[in-house]
Amino acid sequence: MNNRTAFFYNALALLSVGIGLLNSILTIRLLGITADADIWLLSISMVTTLCVLSQLGVEQFLYFYEEQRAQGQTQAIQFTRAAVTWAVLTGVAFALLAIVALPLLKLIFAFGLPAASQDRVAHLIIAMAPQMAAAPLFHVTRQHQNAVGRYTLAYLLMLWSPMVLLIILLCASLLNTSPEKFAWVVGAGAVIQSAACFLIMWPTIRGEKQIAWSTPYFRRFISTSIAMRSGHALHSFFSSLIINSTLSSFAVGNVAIFQYANRFALGASAIAVGPHSNIFNARMAKAWANHKWTSAIESARTFLTHTIPIYVGAVILIGLLLSKLIGLIASASMAPDSLTITFLMLSVWYGVIQLESVFVTIIMVAHKATTLLLINGLFAIMFYSISHIPWALPEYAILPVAAILAQLISLMLFALTASQFFRQHFGVGRPQLGRT
Repeated sequence: MNNRTAFFYNALALLSVGIGLLNSILTIRLLGITADADIWLLSISMVTTLCVLSQLGVEQFLYFYEEQRAQGQTQAIQFTRAAVTWAVLTGVAFALLAIVALPLLKLIFAFGLPAASQDRVAHLIIAMAPQMAAAPLFHVTRQHQNAVGRYTLAYLLMLWSPMVLLIILLCASLLNTSPEKFAWVVGAGAVIQSAACFLIMWPTIRGEKQIAWSTPYFRRFISTSIAMRSGHALHSFFSSLIINSTLSSFAVGNVAIFQYANRFALGASAIAVGPHSNIFNARMAKAWANHKWTSAIESARTFLTHTIPIYVGAVILIGLLLSKLIGLIASASMAPDSLTITFLMLSVWYGVIQLESVFVTIIMVAHKATTLLLINGLFAIMFYSISHIPWALPEYAILPVAAILAQLISLMLFALTASQFFRQHFGVGRPQLGRT
């Protein structure tokens, strides 16, 4: 990747972050740190987690697609058609299952909220259920575009949901709109997103028969995807579960403060990582499938050198501006100092995750689901245990500190295991992220 291309992708990331920051600013302006803010942000967090889980059956599409493409274009197209059909059906089934399981989900994620607030959370999740139904098809479409080199289109697809939310919030700033109305528009946006994904995929899959779901290869794709997504989603699911269940038992407003800080931290990460993560995953998958050791090393080196310096700069810039920004758009009760401190601590956490993602990608292309399950399971246990130590810390600092400590241990374990799998696959010494 040359410097001009890297600049273009960082510009796309900056656009994404700009949309995300506007969403956060408008949400703060509209809802502040009220009970409405807690309910809305908790519901969004739950739906995001459930969308990750809904991709259980298609997680490994990119890696299996590259295996099929290495054997021939026809096989790749037939596999893609089967995966698209599978994604649509499993997405709808998962969304329906989530609606049926709402009483359990309320108990797990929001047990600390009053009963009336829990009911409002349930109504919001029902309204946004189409997002869960659309998630598997969206995943397959985006990964396919990455695999064939259409990185820009793949990244622009990711901007759809934030853009819909931005339009909702802009309208709400002019009208007295409740979070319930936000949610219904988000759900409608997901339906349009599904139609767009199908139209994008149709020129590729038309005219070819799909391979049968009963073939050993497709069954292996499904089973491996479930195993790998289970291991990968364990981190997201239990992080969300621990964070939201803990925050729901705190005083009103703590969910909002944490989630606002989290959005700004994710924005800093998106500025740096942007499309680079998708490109890295696609290139590592191709290098792994074709046994090209030098390409794998170069992909990792490029990813780190194009993301880490930008991430550090983004965190510093947002940290310097955050207190003044909150002071301009919110009331004094917004507590800009606690928000800024929470943002900085969460930024450290996401920085560790960014480093860890290189090793996680190696484990994923190696199809080592057990390793993902074990390490992410250990992370969840450590995160929960550390967060319940009676620290002499403010409430807003407990979860970020626990997340950082647990993630550092997880990073060391992933680095050790990924190095071993890398050496076994390529038959070389310990992987180095410098030039070869």
